[in-house]
Amino acid sequence: MTEAKTIISDEQASVFLATEGMEGATVERIAGGELSQAFIVRIEGKESVLRVNKSRSGFDKDAFAAKHFSSDRVPIPQLQHISERSGLYYCLTDKAPGAQVYEKYLEKNPGSIQLLFETLTAVHNTDITRFEGFGKWDDQGRGESSSWKDYLTSMHDEEEWRQLAKRGVLDVEYLNALFGQFEALLPVLPEERKLVHGDPANDNMFAVGLEVTAVTDWAESMYGDPLFDIAWLEFWGNNIDFTEEYKKYCIENGISYDNYHERIKAYLLYLAITTLVWYIEVNSQDGYHWLRNRLGEKFNF
Repeated sequence: MTEAKTIISDEQASVFLATEGMEGATVERIAGGELSQAFIVRIEGKESVLRVNKSRSGFDKDAFAAKHFSSDRVPIPQLQHISERSGLYYCLTDKAPGAQVYEKYLEKNPGSIQLLFETLTAVHNTDITRFEGFGKWDDQGRGESSSWKDYLTSMHDEEEWRQLAKRGVLDVEYLNALFGQFEALLPVLPEERKLVHGDPANDNMFAVGLEVTAVTDWAESMYGDPLFDIAWLEFWGNNIDFTEEYKKYCIENGISYDNYHERIKAYLLYLAITTLVWYIEVNSQDGYHWLRNRLGEKFNF
C-alpha cells in the first residue's frame, strides 16, 4: 500500500451514506485499488459501489465516459452521484454483476481472452471525433497534448527526477538509460488517435461467463495508440503472454499493426519509467525496488 491510497473506516463510510439518506446500508470493503478505497453498499436489495478518493478528477472522467463512450459492447456503469466531505470525494456507482476479468478469470474460462480483446477493440473503435487532443483527456473530453509523441515525451523531466532521487533510491542514470531506449523507438510510433482505456487491469473489467457486464475506472484513459493497452496488460501480467496472445487475435481477425513489437516495447519502457517515478512520488520505496527487480527479470530492462 502506498501513501497515495485513500483510507477510511467502514464506520466513516456508513456515516457518509447516512448523510445521503441511506441510513441502514451495509458496507463491505473491497480490496485492491492504488488510489481509491472502495466498498460494496447494500440497501433494500440493491447493490452499489462506493469509492472514496482524495481527488475528484477520476470520478468526473468516469461520468464523462459513461455519458459519451458507453455502448452495448463497452458497458460503462452510470454514476449515481459524487459528493465531497471533509476534503474527500465520495462516488456512488451502479454495481456491475460478474467477476473481474484478468489472469485468474482468463485461465479458468476458456475463450475469455478473446472476450477481453474484443472488448478492448470496441473501446479502441469508439467514436471520439467530437473531441480533440492526444494523451490523457479531462472531464470535458479534451486531450492534454497536441500530438501523441508530445504527450509521451512530456514525462521526461530530469530535474524532477533528480529532486526525487534525493529521497534515496531513485536511480536517475537508470531512468535516462530507459528513456534513451524509448526515444530510439519514437520514429516507429504512429500519431494514431484512438480511445485508450489506459488501465485495463485486474479490477476494471467485469463479466458473467463470456459476456462483459462493465468496463470501469477511466481515470487513466487517453487518446492515442491502442497498443498502449496491450502493453499495459503485458507490463502487469504474470502468467499470460499478452503480447503474443493479442498478436494471435489480430491474425485471426484480420487486424494488422506496423512495427507491432517495437511499439509494444516503447510503451513498456514508458510504463517502466513513469511507474518507477510514481512509486517514489508516493513514498513507496518497496514498490520501487519490487518493480526495479521485475523490470530486469521479466523485460531485461
